[in-house]
Amino acid sequence: MSITELMLFANTAIDNSLNAPDLLAAVTPFGYDAARLNAGKAIVSDLEALHNQKEIKYSNKYAQTGEKNSAREAAYDKYIVHVKLARVAIKDNPVFERQLGLQGKRATDLNGFLLQATRFYNIALDNADIQTTLATVGIDTTQLQDGLSAVTAIQAAHTEQINAKGEAEAATKIRDQKADEVIDWLSDYIKIARIALEDSPQALERIGVYVKS
Repeated sequence: MSITELMLFANTAIDNSLNAPDLLAAVTPFGYDAARLNAGKAIVSDLEALHNQKEIKYSNKYAQTGEKNSAREAAYDKYIVHVKLARVAIKDNPVFERQLGLQGKRATDLNGFLLQATRFYNIALDNADIQTTLATVGIDTTQLQDGLSAVTAIQAAHTEQINAKGEAEAATKIRDQKADEVIDWLSDYIKIARIALEDSPQALERIGVYVKS
């Protein structure tokens, strides 16, 4: 039974018991008067609120993941263009090539990309000779600063995504704990209702309990 199915089942059982005088009269002698049924309904209402909160947290998580992916794509595209241009500009300068970390393939994982791109932009912005060389292929300091800002934005988006993921997982845990509380309450009530309504299977069906004939 999913969480939404659990909430529907619980609300149906409790509401029908509260709103039908004959059902309420049958279960009241067994300790389930209106007050106790309303207490159970309050637990279900808490579960509904926590479930909605969990859904909000997961929506935020997905949104943050989208922002991170968009930021990474934009920064990566910009960086790759700069790398290609830089390799043309410094093809005869192995020192600059090593300083900028342009040997070998570009990393595809996030951490590797951040290390390579941050190194490239920081070294370039800190070395006037490299800036002069890169300017010959159209990469000025403004473009270098924009590239570094784009890379920095990925780290910020990654941090937000991790935070949103943690909040979503925490909300799920709290929601599931409340769901267990509802299941426990409902299980006890159904057992009592089966006893109270043993001779009235139709009445049991009105609270969602079906008896095999």
